[in-house]
Amino acid sequence: MTPAELQRLRLEGLEARFYSDERTELARGRLARPTILALELPLDRLLRNHVVDPIRTEREVLERDSFDFLLSYYGLVEIALIAGHLTEPLPEDFVERTLSELEQVEVVRYYEVHYPLLLPQLLRRRLQKPHGRNRVAPEHAEKAEELYMLFLALTASRQRDANIEGFLWLLDDGIDPETGSNWTQLIQRLDHPEEVQSSLRRFASAHDRREALDVALVGLFRYLDHCHSLARLIRDAEALPELASGFWHLDAYWFRHLRTKVGSHLDAALEAMAKWDGGSVGAQSDVRRALLELLSGEYAQPLDDLAGPAPADLETYLRKVQLELRAESEESGH
Repeated sequence: MTPAELQRLRLEGLEARFYSDERTELARGRLARPTILALELPLDRLLRNHVVDPIRTEREVLERDSFDFLLSYYGLVEIALIAGHLTEPLPEDFVERTLSELEQVEVVRYYEVHYPLLLPQLLRRRLQKPHGRNRVAPEHAEKAEELYMLFLALTASRQRDANIEGFLWLLDDGIDPETGSNWTQLIQRLDHPEEVQSSLRRFASAHDRREALDVALVGLFRYLDHCHSLARLIRDAEALPELASGFWHLDAYWFRHLRTKVGSHLDAALEAMAKWDGGSVGAQSDVRRALLELLSGEYAQPLDDLAGPAPADLETYLRKVQLELRAESEESGH
């Protein structure tokens, strides 16, 4: 197999697992169509900042989730390039399609201004101005490949867990449409051990109807377990700081939320988690250590340094990006 054939095979494998599935379908459809369909919101309205203007309909939630999964896929592609799993140059058809999606101004505003995500930014810049640099030294290539494949498996497991998605929805200020359950109620439940136990009994029962808070509570525990596994993986990548930083940045948005919203409730969450999975005091201590490492932000630095400082005025910067993209498009005749 030639290097080009291996590259194509690996890229197709990533696409099959994280791009060409139902979770990204709505986003891919919106970006491929030149006009919006009846009842669809304009893209700048759909991809607004939910803190300023809350999300109101289930359709909006589904579409925005689809864009989140799409951006996560492109984050995985950037990490693959950092790991040497993929190398430049990438196939022309992939580059063209990727830039057509990542350069749309409403999408740029979504992942650079409203919800800053570094990995899609790095991939877009890389494809706009290829630098052909493999950041993994030859002596670390085998280890980097091993760690990347483990990271892919861990990410796939997290993204397929409906309970974790239920927890992240509340963490991101979501409100359950049926019960009105929200993040404040989940935190309050953690402070009442008897309510935690009732939630866990309902979740485990084949007969009782699970409430949104029951699902989110178990999702919290499973996400903490995911963080534990991720922190171990990042420690194993100590000799590969940019790769470790890439692993961290894929979930950076959630780590920032956890840091600001969990705070003093961390002990209660860890104690409830230990009762849920029968963990020992030592295991509880390991999870605490993992969370403190991930929430400290120390792993952000290598890729943050690579990206350079964020523009002081992001909206002015975005208008500059829009003008540059328009000029490039006119030069290319598109």
